[in-house]
Amino acid sequence: MRVALLRSLLPALMLLLPLAAAAQQDRYFPQTGPGAIHQRATDLSSGAVVLFVALQPGFEDFPLLAQLRMGSGAQVIVLFMTNGDATPGDAGGTAPVFVAAGRKEESFRASAYLGLTPAYLNVPDPGVCSDRALLERIWNADTVRARLQHAFRYYRPDIVFIGGDRREGASVRQSLLEECVRKAAEDASASPAVTDSSHLAGWRVPRLYVESSSGQKNRGKSAIHPVWKKSYRTIGEEASLLYESLRFQIGAWRADRSYALVPSRRADASFLRGLPVLGTYARGFRPVIDRVVRPGKGGVRAPTLDKVARAIDSLDTILGGRDFSPGDLRVLAWWKNTLEALRCSLLDVRIEYAVDESLVTRNQVAFLRFGSVSLGDDSAHTRIFFPGAVKHTWGINQTLDHQFPFSSGRSYMLITPREMEYSVPLSQFGIRQSTLWTRFSFMVISRDPKHRNDYVYRGEVPFRGGPRRTLEVLTPVVRALHGEPVVVRLINLSRDPYRGKLLVTDSLALPFQKEITLPSRGFVLTDTVRLMLRERLPEGDHPMKLEVTGGGELPFVARSFGAERDTAARVGLLTSLVESPLEKAMERLRISRVDLGSGEELPGLDRCNVLLLERDAFSEGRAVPWQRILAWVRRGGHLVVLSPGPRVGASVLPDLGFAPAPALSPWADVRADSTSAILTTPNAISSADWNGWVVARSWGPLAVGGGARVVASSGDLPLLAVEREGEGRVSVVALDLGSQLMNLHAGAHRLLANILRP
Repeated sequence: MRVALLRSLLPALMLLLPLAAAAQQDRYFPQTGPGAIHQRATDLSSGAVVLFVALQPGFEDFPLLAQLRMGSGAQVIVLFMTNGDATPGDAGGTAPVFVAAGRKEESFRASAYLGLTPAYLNVPDPGVCSDRALLERIWNADTVRARLQHAFRYYRPDIVFIGGDRREGASVRQSLLEECVRKAAEDASASPAVTDSSHLAGWRVPRLYVESSSGQKNRGKSAIHPVWKKSYRTIGEEASLLYESLRFQIGAWRADRSYALVPSRRADASFLRGLPVLGTYARGFRPVIDRVVRPGKGGVRAPTLDKVARAIDSLDTILGGRDFSPGDLRVLAWWKNTLEALRCSLLDVRIEYAVDESLVTRNQVAFLRFGSVSLGDDSAHTRIFFPGAVKHTWGINQTLDHQFPFSSGRSYMLITPREMEYSVPLSQFGIRQSTLWTRFSFMVISRDPKHRNDYVYRGEVPFRGGPRRTLEVLTPVVRALHGEPVVVRLINLSRDPYRGKLLVTDSLALPFQKEITLPSRGFVLTDTVRLMLRERLPEGDHPMKLEVTGGGELPFVARSFGAERDTAARVGLLTSLVESPLEKAMERLRISRVDLGSGEELPGLDRCNVLLLERDAFSEGRAVPWQRILAWVRRGGHLVVLSPGPRVGASVLPDLGFAPAPALSPWADVRADSTSAILTTPNAISSADWNGWVVARSWGPLAVGGGARVVASSGDLPLLAVEREGEGRVSVVALDLGSQLMNLHAGAHRLLANILRP
């Protein structure tokens, strides 16, 4: 009876904790071989659960997380507060929702690289906000605390880290985050709230750390991994490089971090010392685990199959008929899962599998196909179990069964759930989801005549769901000019081809339609519709709709504003961004752009009278021919340099450059020199042009010496300055123009046109 009870309990134990966002064979987390055996044995040695709360993707402490996951064997969940909507991207000038969607995708890949589990609270990111009351209203602090409570109860962490604000330093949102986490940790130990539909039991967080300059440092980050022969710092930095949208900023965020224990008391020498806190049964089984995973020569763990098999049998006896506390059940389930995974590695169990469709719609048929499988002895009895089919959420082989005979070469028909959550497109659905994938698990359970060769192999297939046909407007706001491009993207997720029309139907626009074809499943079409206006529109926003025949429409806004340009300007743009917001703004303003050429010495520079340096000009490894540029300026050229971005300082001239802090909120006061030509020609910049900014007024002020003229400032912080250099001049701009230009702010476009005057 005990064996039967254990077998019925096994599926629940196997699913208590989610798998990390990892593929079947990852660089540092293979299924078989010495690396797999060492990592799974290291995982057994801990059993601790770490929850790292980050304000947004890219703010993770990568060396710390690499060391905790790979060096200490902890389960690590990274909980992202926001999606980083308001942090400028380094990959191009797209709308904030697309920046956030792409960054969310990057966080998933970086987590998979380190074997972490990402989760998302999807709290709005308003940009730089110095008003605590306003931020509480935007975030809805009660909702944030409730979501955090749920995370604590669901993941049941032994230790929680609160990461710092890499964008702004000691910010208002950082202090509010800390307060919300601390309050949620206190409340999570209570009985489940009435509003908690999952009815998860309460959980007391044993240890809480907050990033602090005076706290405890991670001493293990520089240690060398015994199998991969790299430091955890190096491995963590490798993961950080997967953030392509932050590639210029993330290098400045790699400084060593330290953490203070809350409430303040003497910290242990190791973050995880004494964790997890074990109850009676888990504490009694701990010596068995320690004997199995004891490290050998060079720190490499290489347990034997006999020891692992005996430990599994002993643990099965403990699990076979008792009630456990939530803490003990979590630890025992982790040991059970990991011992089974370790036995698979020792037996060299390799199961190759794939799905024919990983991007699916509701009620769609997909096939899970198995290739070569090493199953050990031919007489082994092997079955496959599908937990998702137990309650008929998923359909398998058009039956009501949830387990089947298993062997190599088999295929299983899957019918996706009717209530599958959509995550595609990310900008519409995934941006609101707590995970990016629909979880589909299976277990291959093999019983061998030699009992020690029994195994349970757990696999997980990541699915993404979406509607039969997606429609995104990649330019949600366009300038209201005749012929202005409206860019759209469509994806066919169904197996049926689609032929139809894109339509713009509005009383302000001439009727427009365009034939489109989506010939096959997975086909992606990116196309452009030209806005054909009946007449010049009055200043302001004019909502319009883009329609697709057969169903589907999305709104966009045509924004009308006046902006003059200096027709003599011949502007060269120095940038490595694929879609620079400056380039798009110049197109809207109809400012002539000169190709600088591909050579390091900028062969096209002499055909320009204005040179504009994008914010990536000061990035690590970027070669900018400063001497050539300064010589050109001294002959009469005009050099315009934009801010390098959040918390990045840089020098342009000996007495003119950028300071790394502080960032200013978008509604910070601006004092402007009305006598400067930058504010009068060809557009008169008024106080209204400084209103309605978004994200930030500035990511850091200017550092100005005696030779520069300050044109605009906020308090005593210079934001725009000009300095003569020979016959030419250098304009240095600390204003966050990029965010305003992507938002099609009228005043920012007029200001840019003035700045780009020869």
